[in-house]
Amino acid sequence: MRYFLIMILMFTLFGCESRMGSEPEPDNFQMLSCLTGEEFLITYVDKETVVLMAVSSEITLIKTESASGSKYLSEQGDLFWQKGSESLLQLNGQVEQQCKLN
Repeated sequence: MRYFLIMILMFTLFGCESRMGSEPEPDNFQMLSCLTGEEFLITYVDKETVVLMAVSSEITLIKTESASGSKYLSEQGDLFWQKGSESLLQLNGQVEQQCKLN
């Protein structure tokens, strides 16, 4: 009986852990609205790659190490960082923009 209760507890804890802090699923689209009024479409290609789409451009960013949240960088140095619905975006070496995922 004790073994059975321990197994139920373990399955419950593992189930909760897999949902906590989960990242968006691949091929999941979200709108990114920045305080500057600019809007972008974010596509989560897989757990390591996002594509940032604007009216005239498309930027592929790869996940990199981050102390908190998820941080993505492009080969050109563009930055997309998110934690929950809050995010920062830096394109073409310009000042970081505060944005929100909708």
